[in-house]
Amino acid sequence: MNDSSSSNQSEEIKDKLLTSAQQSDGLSGRTLRKLPMIAFSHIQELDDFIHSDEVFKAVQEQLKYQKNTNDYLQQLNNL
Repeated sequence: MNDSSSSNQSEEIKDKLLTSAQQSDGLSGRTLRKLPMIAFSHIQELDDFIHSDEVFKAVQEQLKYQKNTNDYLQQLNNL
């Protein structure tokens, strides 16, 4: 892997981490601590190696789910 592609991959990962961090705003610490393990449990790979894209996709899906659940529960509390 040359320096240019390595740098591009690093920037891509950094951007994905920043997006995930921004989307996690408003979630509790307990939820955030559980998030990586929940995301990993939804990756169904037979390989020993899990690609970073799969991890980020699973984390994004869990962030959306958790945010939707929190929003729904807040609406119920406001009734």
